[in-house]
Amino acid sequence: MGRKLIAAMLLLAVALCCLTFKAESAKAASDGSLTAYCLYGEDKTPVEGMTVSIWQVAVFDPWNDNYVSTVDFASIDASEIGACSTAEELESMAERLVAIVDENSVAPYVSKTVNSEGVASFLDLMQGYYLVEYSGSESYVALPSIVQIPQWDEVASDWNLDAVAKAKIEFIPSPTPTFTPTPTFAPTPTDTPTPTPTPTTKPTDTPTPTPGRTVQTGDVSNAGLWIATAGAAAALMSAVLVLRRRREND
Repeated sequence: MGRKLIAAMLLLAVALCCLTFKAESAKAASDGSLTAYCLYGEDKTPVEGMTVSIWQVAVFDPWNDNYVSTVDFASIDASEIGACSTAEELESMAERLVAIVDENSVAPYVSKTVNSEGVASFLDLMQGYYLVEYSGSESYVALPSIVQIPQWDEVASDWNLDAVAKAKIEFIPSPTPTFTPTPTFAPTPTDTPTPTPTPTTKPTDTPTPTPGRTVQTGDVSNAGLWIATAGAAAALMSAVLVLRRRREND
């Protein structure tokens, strides 16, 4: 009887230990956080108005000590994400995850707008892989990234449940407006009338007198008539003179 009681007590103690371990594991799996920094340039200027959205891509399985892809991202095995060891590989993987979000209209797990210091904080996150995307700014753009919770801390050489995401921000210069000159319309040419030349009166040629001849002027078309008349007048005057002399002699 005593042995049975002791065995039962031992079994109960083991069960309590297992429950405690599971509870602690579950608690540890949901005690993470993520702080996103949206700062630009060497002077770390806060990018106000930028929205940070996160998607839970994979969750940590404490029972099997590995990561399992969520339903929305089941097409990518979580081990592929864990195998990325360089910044280029992580950027390429982030682009694949963004493509899944766009193709399937996957809603973000949560979205927040950064504060005046360019910071957005996400609390009570389960351990796993998260896709982080930035939007909402007209002057700045940032590449998507992948963050793991817990995150390896190079300084402390330990895993840190408070992960950090530092956005790689680029400035988008405003396009320079192109000046479009106002079209200048050439006036329609007006036909200039050709002036009618004023007729020039041709001067009458003055005949050059021939030596030994009388220059004839005026109308000579009836010269014979004039000569006959002059002869008749002369004959008449001669007859008158003759008759007058005869009378004087008588």
